[in-house]
Amino acid sequence: MKRFSIFIGCILFSLSACQSYRLNKADRKMKSGEYYEASLLFKKIYAKASPHKRTFRSSIAYKLGDCYRLVNRTQQAIHAYRQALKHNTSDSCLLLYLAQMYQKNGQYKDAINYYDRYLLSDTCSQLAKNGITGSKKAPDWLLHPTRHIIKKISKTDSIPQTGYATSLSDEKYMYFSTDTLEGYGGKDLFRVHITGNHIGTIENLGPSINTEGDEIDPYICRDGTLYFSSNGHPGLGGLDIFKAAPTSSGEWLIENLKFPMNSSGDDFNILFTEKGEKAGFFNSNRNNKRGQTDTYSFKLSPINMYIEGIVKDINEIPIDNATIRIVGEDGLNKKIKTEKAGHFRTRLTHNTEYIMMASASGHLNQSFALKTGPEEESETYIVDFYLSPVDNPIVIENIFYDFNQAVFRPDSKKALNKILKLLNDNPDISIEIGAHTDEKGTKQYNEQLSQDRALAVANYLTTAGINSKRLKTKGYGKNKPVIINSKTAYKFKFLKEGDTLTNTFIKRLTQKEQELANQINRRTEIKIIKNDSGSL
Repeated sequence: MKRFSIFIGCILFSLSACQSYRLNKADRKMKSGEYYEASLLFKKIYAKASPHKRTFRSSIAYKLGDCYRLVNRTQQAIHAYRQALKHNTSDSCLLLYLAQMYQKNGQYKDAINYYDRYLLSDTCSQLAKNGITGSKKAPDWLLHPTRHIIKKISKTDSIPQTGYATSLSDEKYMYFSTDTLEGYGGKDLFRVHITGNHIGTIENLGPSINTEGDEIDPYICRDGTLYFSSNGHPGLGGLDIFKAAPTSSGEWLIENLKFPMNSSGDDFNILFTEKGEKAGFFNSNRNNKRGQTDTYSFKLSPINMYIEGIVKDINEIPIDNATIRIVGEDGLNKKIKTEKAGHFRTRLTHNTEYIMMASASGHLNQSFALKTGPEEESETYIVDFYLSPVDNPIVIENIFYDFNQAVFRPDSKKALNKILKLLNDNPDISIEIGAHTDEKGTKQYNEQLSQDRALAVANYLTTAGINSKRLKTKGYGKNKPVIINSKTAYKFKFLKEGDTLTNTFIKRLTQKEQELANQINRRTEIKIIKNDSGSL
């Protein structure tokens, strides 16, 4: 029995010694930067460790998570860190690493949760605060990508050798990244002044560029714009590529290049092949389960901004061969003809004001003012024109009067301004303003009321700057009932095209239909009585 106990003890001692040897070997591998090899050893040690040794298993899981994090095995790192967190609540860095891994895995809600928990122990951590900011912005960036078109480069594609990420700007400074000099966190960006063969003092680029995290791969353009990668500024996760423009005060204006240039993985080492930073290459480990780096090309797609629409008459029948004249503050001054079915389309410029005028033989002109948006993104504006025939009366809807009154209500101004716009669009025409009533009341009373209402419209137009010589007023009372056209018949199903809304016709309708018919008869019309060629 004693010999058996000694035998068991020897086995346990051997197992312990073997485990200790593996642990020391794994620690050495990790210390020397052989993280993948170290992860294999830590994984075996964790699997064979007794479940009762919770503290030991937690420490091994922590180291395993570090190894996975450093070889970009993000999902495995999350799993390992969560195992470590079960029995290790004293090391707050675990919460920070978990937050960073969730962010790098695109799980932004989980990332914010762990960043918030970490800030309870380190309230001043700008790294965690920037992580929260980036995690909150990332979903919107993913929904609204920039104009960059990216493509993964295959092994058979060639990449032009245009220079290095560490560059010279007008032969005055060299920019570089290192963690061997005093800085603000991990790796910082520095520059050194170069004059001939003389190398000057090394200068840290300061806290607007450098963070508690790593800033690497500087690329400086001739205009002084700096591109670099960082995992300390607000981003989508891991290393993001940033643009930094120098300001007059000596500071830098930082801009994340957003999606698709950046992803939740590591995106870095940008270089350009065209002026204006419109095309080039960068490295990324996005969508690579092994965490390996691929090369991507990128190109900034052009802004395509158009205006298109249809020119129709007031009955919505397309007008072929109509003319659209477009004048813009960008110098554009062109005329385009409508195609079949009245369609037109032309290119515009963003953030520009335009005036358009549609015209067609036998129709009144119509203008439209447009300012394109300042956003640098493709867009198509839809504008349809409705031209009135010069020989047909134009019913102006929505001019409202109080009962038995000739003073229009304030909500009529929108309709009155349509008449004003028509006169301004067509400065060579003169019009008759005709007001009509329904059958209620005497003939004399309705004629006077309608005349007063027509005068009220004319007074509004002259007050707005229209020459009174271009205006004639006529009160028709109830003498000219409406003849129903196809458009009105479509709107009111109880009426047919060609019906005349006389008193006799209206009395045959239901009470509700009678009120609608009277409403149609109560109207203000304008007709053209003179244009640039003389009386009509």
